[in-house]
Amino acid sequence: MSSMGNFGISFGIPAGFLCERFGARITSLAALVISCLGYMLLYSTTLMIEVYKSKAWLQYLYFFLAGFGSIFMYMASLTTSMNNFHPKHRGKIVGILDASFSGGPALFSALYGALFAVGHVKDEAHQNLSGFYFMTAIFINPIAGIVSKFFAGFLSDAIHHKVPRAAVLLAFNVVQTISLAISIFFSDKLFVFAIVNVIIGFANGAVWCLTPTMISEFYGMKFFARNWGAMMLGNAFGGLALSESFGWIYKSNITSPDATDCYGISCFTWSFILFAGLSFNACILEVALLKKKLDEKKYSGEDPNVEMCCPGADTSDRY
Repeated sequence: MSSMGNFGISFGIPAGFLCERFGARITSLAALVISCLGYMLLYSTTLMIEVYKSKAWLQYLYFFLAGFGSIFMYMASLTTSMNNFHPKHRGKIVGILDASFSGGPALFSALYGALFAVGHVKDEAHQNLSGFYFMTAIFINPIAGIVSKFFAGFLSDAIHHKVPRAAVLLAFNVVQTISLAISIFFSDKLFVFAIVNVIIGFANGAVWCLTPTMISEFYGMKFFARNWGAMMLGNAFGGLALSESFGWIYKSNITSPDATDCYGISCFTWSFILFAGLSFNACILEVALLKKKLDEKKYSGEDPNVEMCCPGADTSDRY
């Protein structure tokens, strides 16, 4: 159910079009209205429990609205800041903004544990969920720092004249793939699991920092919002599909018909195999992108209208 929030956050095309057509102010206003609506509706579920017992499916829509409002806020701040600073600082700008955007869940998880769980970690009935939803409806723009995005942005800006951003992204993803492969066999070790969790966080941060930066450099800023919003759809549908896959694999490994929890490495083995395979495929695509950028740098002195993929072809009609 809560994965619909991630789906809403990644459904960025409407926010992209609105930002390009009407600007950041209208987009920010839409973010405020949609986010507050989503969280106030979630808050209503704690006040009308009997009503929602038979209509729990409405919470799918509420979580989607809460996430959907966030992407409007994200797109407005991202496009405005990228336009306001010199392109040589673009990696830093995207890294700082993405770090703040993604730091929200970490901050709010800490706030929930400290203020609303009130010691009842596994007893949801005694947690102050209504207070958490109400606070979220009011304070919808937490600022926090995520080291990975901040680091990736500054690093890529510092070395991109010598090392393409695609190479930085590839490095992060290779380390992620290796760590996921190790998890297939050792995910039951707490130390290994903790290290892998950190590595995946760094790799995810690099993706969300460097991908929009590279899109703006490849295709320009005129249609950046819609281009980035369209690409984010992959995260929306892919994340939803992978969440469902993980749930199915986890449940299929529960041996007792009366149990709800799965124990042991077998509960996660096939999930890590799936994720490691997808991460490896991403590495292959990033190698292809890196080769393309290196070729462009190598042949930068040639006429840009010539198709370098087809040496020997007749290009007389291009001049």
